[in-house]
Amino acid sequence: MSELDKKIDDCDAKIAKLEAQLADLKSFRRGLEHARALTTNAPFSVPIGTPRRATGRGMSPTWSRILAFIGPDGKTLDQIMEFSESNELGVQRNTARSQIHTMVNVTGLLERLGEGHVRLTPKGVEATASQKGEGSTASTVEPSDSSTPVLADPHPER
Repeated sequence: MSELDKKIDDCDAKIAKLEAQLADLKSFRRGLEHARALTTNAPFSVPIGTPRRATGRGMSPTWSRILAFIGPDGKTLDQIMEFSESNELGVQRNTARSQIHTMVNVTGLLERLGEGHVRLTPKGVEATASQKGEGSTASTVEPSDSSTPVLADPHPER
C-alpha cells in the first residue's frame, strides 16, 4: 500500500468517525428540543433536513425492528448489537446504550433485568402491538408508536 493510499484510508476513517459524531449530535439536539417542548409546552420541531414520518413522530423502522427483537423475554446489549450488525441496521453501541437508557428511564418501554440486559415492559408490549399492520418489518412484537428522543450526552466518555 502506497503512502498516498494510507492517507486516503486515514481520511476515510476520520470522515466516518465525524459522520458518526454528527449523527449522535443531531440525535442529542432532537432530544434537547423534545425536552424543551415538554417543559414549555412549545411545539417540538425536527431539525431542517430531517423528514417527518407519515405517522407523526413515530419510532424509526430501525428501532421498531430492535424493539421487536428484544421482545418481552429480553435481550442483552451484545445480542442487540449482533442483531443490528447481522441485519445491517447501522446502530452504534453508544447510540444503542443511549436509546435503551431513554426507553428505560423516560418512555418506560423497556425495563432492566440486569447489567446490559433489557426487555419490553407491559407498556412497551402494548405500544408495540398498537403498530401491527402499519407497515412494520418486525416479525414478532411490533414497534412503538411514540418517538424516543435521546437525552443522554452523545460523548459521555470525554
